[in-house]
Amino acid sequence: MSPPPVALLEPVPVTVRLAQAVGVTVTAFLAGHTASTSYLLTPALLSAPSGTLLARQWRTGYRIAHQIGTPLLAASTALFAWLASREPNGSLPFRLYTTAAVLLLPVQVPFTFIALRKAELQLLGEADHASAASPSASASITASTVDVGREDVALDGVVDAKRNETMHALVDWWATANLGRAGLSIVAAFAGAWATMGRVDVVKYRMW
Repeated sequence: MSPPPVALLEPVPVTVRLAQAVGVTVTAFLAGHTASTSYLLTPALLSAPSGTLLARQWRTGYRIAHQIGTPLLAASTALFAWLASREPNGSLPFRLYTTAAVLLLPVQVPFTFIALRKAELQLLGEADHASAASPSASASITASTVDVGREDVALDGVVDAKRNETMHALVDWWATANLGRAGLSIVAAFAGAWATMGRVDVVKYRMW
Protein backbone atom coordinates (compact mmCIF):
# COMPACT_ATOMS: atom_id res chain seq x y z
CA MET A 1 0.00 0.00 0.00
CA SER A 2 1.48 3.33 -1.08
CA PRO A 3 1.92 6.07 1.51
CA PRO A 4 -0.30 9.17 1.34
CA PRO A 5 0.86 12.04 -0.89
CA VAL A 6 2.75 14.95 0.60
CA ALA A 7 1.43 18.42 -0.14
CA LEU A 8 3.98 20.89 -1.40
CA LEU A 9 3.22 24.36 -0.07
CA GLU A 10 4.47 27.82 -0.88
CA PRO A 11 3.95 31.19 0.83
CA VAL A 12 0.77 33.03 -0.05
CA PRO A 13 1.52 35.94 -2.43
CA VAL A 14 1.90 39.35 -0.84
CA THR A 15 -1.00 40.75 -2.89
CA VAL A 16 -3.31 38.10 -1.47
CA ARG A 17 -2.16 38.71 2.09
CA LEU A 18 -2.69 42.44 1.64
CA ALA A 19 -6.16 41.87 0.20
CA GLN A 20 -7.04 39.61 3.11
CA ALA A 21 -5.74 42.02 5.74
CA VAL A 22 -7.31 45.09 4.17
CA GLY A 23 -10.61 43.34 3.45
CA VAL A 24 -11.08 42.13 7.03
CA THR A 25 -9.82 45.36 8.60
CA VAL A 26 -11.92 47.65 6.41
CA THR A 27 -15.04 45.55 6.96
CA ALA A 28 -14.57 45.51 10.73
CA PHE A 29 -14.00 49.28 10.70
CA LEU A 30 -17.12 49.71 8.55
CA ALA A 31 -19.17 47.73 11.07
CA GLY A 32 -18.01 49.96 13.93
CA HIS A 33 -18.46 53.11 11.87
CA THR A 34 -22.02 52.16 10.93
CA ALA A 35 -22.97 51.14 14.46
CA SER A 36 -21.49 54.30 15.97
CA THR A 37 -24.02 56.48 14.16
CA SER A 38 -26.74 54.61 16.03
CA TYR A 39 -25.34 54.26 19.56
CA LEU A 40 -23.09 57.34 19.71
CA LEU A 41 -24.47 59.99 17.37
CA THR A 42 -28.21 59.38 17.66
CA PRO A 43 -28.58 59.80 21.47
CA ALA A 44 -26.91 63.21 21.16
CA LEU A 45 -29.17 64.19 18.26
CA LEU A 46 -32.35 63.19 20.08
CA SER A 47 -31.66 65.83 22.72
CA ALA A 48 -32.36 68.55 20.12
CA PRO A 49 -35.23 70.78 21.34
CA SER A 50 -37.00 71.01 17.96
CA GLY A 51 -37.71 68.58 15.14
CA THR A 52 -36.34 71.01 12.56
CA LEU A 53 -33.01 71.32 14.37
CA LEU A 54 -32.91 67.55 14.83
CA ALA A 55 -33.43 66.97 11.09
CA ARG A 56 -30.69 69.42 10.15
CA GLN A 57 -28.20 67.91 12.60
CA TRP A 58 -29.09 64.40 11.43
CA ARG A 59 -28.53 65.45 7.81
CA THR A 60 -25.02 66.66 8.66
CA GLY A 61 -24.12 63.38 10.38
CA TYR A 62 -25.77 61.34 7.61
CA ARG A 63 -23.73 63.04 4.89
CA ILE A 64 -20.45 62.52 6.74
CA ALA A 65 -21.25 58.86 7.42
CA HIS A 66 -22.29 58.36 3.78
CA GLN A 67 -19.09 59.90 2.43
CA ILE A 68 -16.95 57.61 4.59
CA GLY A 69 -19.02 54.43 4.53
CA THR A 70 -19.85 54.13 0.82
CA PRO A 71 -16.23 53.85 -0.45
CA LEU A 72 -15.40 51.41 2.36
CA LEU A 73 -18.42 49.27 1.49
CA ALA A 74 -17.48 49.14 -2.19
CA ALA A 75 -13.80 48.43 -1.47
CA SER A 76 -14.44 45.57 0.97
CA THR A 77 -16.97 43.99 -1.40
CA ALA A 78 -14.51 44.12 -4.29
CA LEU A 79 -11.68 42.64 -2.19
CA PHE A 80 -13.73 39.71 -0.92
CA ALA A 81 -15.12 39.04 -4.39
CA TRP A 82 -11.58 38.96 -5.80
CA LEU A 83 -10.40 36.63 -3.04
CA ALA A 84 -13.36 34.33 -3.69
CA SER A 85 -12.50 34.22 -7.41
CA ARG A 86 -9.08 32.73 -6.56
CA GLU A 87 -10.52 29.81 -4.62
CA PRO A 88 -11.83 26.52 -6.05
CA ASN A 89 -15.61 26.53 -6.43
CA GLY A 90 -17.29 24.79 -3.53
CA SER A 91 -14.34 25.05 -1.16
CA LEU A 92 -14.82 26.49 2.31
CA PRO A 93 -12.76 29.65 1.63
CA PHE A 94 -14.74 30.24 -1.57
CA ARG A 95 -18.04 30.00 0.31
CA LEU A 96 -16.84 32.23 3.14
CA TYR A 97 -15.38 34.95 0.90
CA THR A 98 -18.52 34.87 -1.25
CA THR A 99 -20.70 35.18 1.84
CA ALA A 100 -18.63 38.14 3.03
CA ALA A 101 -18.90 39.89 -0.36
CA VAL A 102 -22.64 39.28 -0.69
CA LEU A 103 -23.40 40.56 2.82
CA LEU A 104 -21.86 43.93 1.96
CA LEU A 105 -22.88 45.83 -1.18
CA PRO A 106 -25.36 43.32 -2.71
CA VAL A 107 -27.37 42.98 0.52
CA GLN A 108 -26.91 46.32 2.25
CA VAL A 109 -28.04 48.49 -0.66
CA PRO A 110 -31.47 46.76 -0.95
CA PHE A 111 -31.72 46.67 2.85
CA THR A 112 -31.14 50.43 2.96
CA PHE A 113 -33.84 51.14 0.40
CA ILE A 114 -36.36 48.82 2.06
CA ALA A 115 -35.80 49.61 5.74
CA LEU A 116 -34.24 53.07 5.85
CA ARG A 117 -34.92 55.08 2.70
CA LYS A 118 -38.41 56.28 3.59
CA ALA A 119 -37.25 57.74 6.92
CA GLU A 120 -34.15 59.21 5.26
CA LEU A 121 -36.20 61.01 2.62
CA GLN A 122 -38.54 62.48 5.23
CA LEU A 123 -35.67 63.70 7.39
CA LEU A 124 -33.75 65.12 4.44
CA GLY A 125 -36.91 66.83 3.20
CA GLU A 126 -37.52 68.44 6.59
CA ALA A 127 -33.90 69.58 6.81
CA ASP A 128 -33.94 71.01 3.28
CA HIS A 129 -37.23 72.78 3.94
CA ALA A 130 -35.84 74.32 7.12
CA SER A 131 -32.70 75.47 5.31
CA ALA A 132 -34.74 77.05 2.52
CA ALA A 133 -36.90 79.07 4.94
CA SER A 134 -35.46 82.56 5.42
CA PRO A 135 -35.19 84.11 8.89
CA SER A 136 -37.22 87.13 7.75
CA ALA A 137 -40.04 84.89 6.56
CA SER A 138 -40.04 83.02 9.86
CA ALA A 139 -40.16 86.31 11.77
CA SER A 140 -43.07 87.63 9.72
CA ILE A 141 -44.99 84.40 10.17
CA THR A 142 -44.44 84.53 13.92
CA ALA A 143 -45.57 88.15 14.09
CA SER A 144 -48.71 87.52 12.07
CA THR A 145 -49.53 84.46 14.19
CA VAL A 146 -49.31 86.49 17.38
CA ASP A 147 -51.51 89.20 15.86
CA VAL A 148 -54.38 86.90 14.95
CA GLY A 149 -54.86 85.74 18.52
CA ARG A 150 -54.19 83.13 21.12
CA GLU A 151 -56.12 80.39 19.33
CA ASP A 152 -53.79 80.38 16.31
CA VAL A 153 -50.75 80.48 18.57
CA ALA A 154 -52.01 77.41 20.41
CA LEU A 155 -52.67 75.64 17.10
CA ASP A 156 -49.16 76.48 15.96
CA GLY A 157 -47.79 74.96 19.16
CA VAL A 158 -49.71 71.72 18.55
CA VAL A 159 -48.38 71.50 14.99
CA ASP A 160 -44.81 72.10 16.16
CA ALA A 161 -45.14 69.49 18.90
CA LYS A 162 -46.46 66.97 16.40
CA ARG A 163 -43.59 67.72 14.02
CA ASN A 164 -41.05 67.35 16.83
CA GLU A 165 -42.54 64.02 17.82
CA THR A 166 -42.47 62.81 14.20
CA MET A 167 -38.86 63.83 13.61
CA HIS A 168 -37.69 62.23 16.85
CA ALA A 169 -39.55 59.02 16.01
CA LEU A 170 -38.02 58.92 12.52
CA VAL A 171 -34.47 59.38 13.81
CA ASP A 172 -35.02 56.74 16.49
CA TRP A 173 -36.39 54.28 13.89
CA TRP A 174 -33.52 55.03 11.49
CA ALA A 175 -30.93 54.40 14.22
CA THR A 176 -32.53 51.08 15.15
CA ALA A 177 -32.73 49.84 11.56
CA ASN A 178 -29.20 51.08 10.89
CA LEU A 179 -27.91 48.57 13.44
CA GLY A 180 -29.02 45.89 10.98
CA ARG A 181 -26.50 47.17 8.45
CA ALA A 182 -23.80 47.11 11.13
CA GLY A 183 -24.71 43.52 11.95
CA LEU A 184 -24.33 42.50 8.30
CA SER A 185 -20.85 44.04 8.22
CA ILE A 186 -19.88 42.24 11.44
CA VAL A 187 -20.90 38.86 10.00
CA ALA A 188 -19.02 39.67 6.77
CA ALA A 189 -15.87 40.54 8.74
CA PHE A 190 -16.04 37.26 10.68
CA ALA A 191 -16.58 35.26 7.47
CA GLY A 192 -13.60 36.94 5.82
CA ALA A 193 -11.39 36.39 8.87
CA TRP A 194 -12.42 32.71 9.07
CA ALA A 195 -11.62 32.18 5.40
CA THR A 196 -8.26 33.93 5.79
CA MET A 197 -7.14 31.95 8.87
CA GLY A 198 -8.24 28.60 7.47
CA ARG A 199 -6.73 29.01 4.02
CA VAL A 200 -3.80 26.83 2.83
CA ASP A 201 -2.31 27.12 -0.67
CA VAL A 202 -1.46 23.72 -2.12
CA VAL A 203 0.75 23.89 -5.20
CA LYS A 204 0.81 20.18 -6.04
CA TYR A 205 1.11 16.75 -4.43
CA ARG A 206 4.29 14.69 -4.46
CA MET A 207 3.90 10.94 -4.47
CA TRP A 208 6.46 8.73 -2.69
